[in-house]
Amino acid sequence: MKKRVLSLLLCTAMTIGALSGCGKDAGKDEGKTTEVLGNDAGDEMTEVKIWHDGDENIMQTIADCANEKLAEDNIKVTFEKKSGLTDQLQLYGNDESNGPDMYLYAHDSLGTFAEMGILAPITDVISEDVMADLLPMTVEAGNYKDTQYLLPVYYETLLFMYNKAKWEGDVPETTDELYDYMVAHTDVDAGTYALVNQHSTAYNVAPVINGFGGYIIDKDADPGLNTQETKDAIAYNQKFESRQRALTLVLNP
Repeated sequence: MKKRVLSLLLCTAMTIGALSGCGKDAGKDEGKTTEVLGNDAGDEMTEVKIWHDGDENIMQTIADCANEKLAEDNIKVTFEKKSGLTDQLQLYGNDESNGPDMYLYAHDSLGTFAEMGILAPITDVISEDVMADLLPMTVEAGNYKDTQYLLPVYYETLLFMYNKAKWEGDVPETTDELYDYMVAHTDVDAGTYALVNQHSTAYNVAPVINGFGGYIIDKDADPGLNTQETKDAIAYNQKFESRQRALTLVLNP
């Protein structure tokens, strides 16, 4: 029964999408999931506990939508926010009384949890064709040693944002043009900076590294920091970082 409950919950999560309104018709997406859904517990209410470390307002919105869709199947979803979620899962991952039924978290801890034996393959509760229309890279991120453990709900990416009220001229089409704009439109004395980026983290530098054909670590777990492409990318990125630092140091010589 538990597998069928989780199957219903996971498929319902997919129909919610990007926090779509609870009252919207799911259309063909609902039809794709009904044949694998159901609660064998009859009239008994089944509660599914999900741990997360996200924004509680967002999680509550997801819970409200999910519980509306699951009401007829006597399933109730409860999200619990946990500080230090990785540590909590390491302590209680296999504890039926105190641990979660599921968790919503970044995929980068997947290998640790899988090696600990606290995860069940997601394909135990849903078929692989459920993920057929998803972006392949998001599905691959939940795969560890040829076993699919995670179902992707959303993914993050960096983007370039600019203030239309302050921007002068055309928006650059290349990073070289962006650099020239940064130099020309930064006024240290006025406290005005044309470009702000956190250059000290791999997360923010990765687009530059990938753009040069380099990589931090590949799918075979081989590091790529010593490749020429990665070195070239870091040197290029340092041009932005050094320029911003030099401009800032003028304020505090």
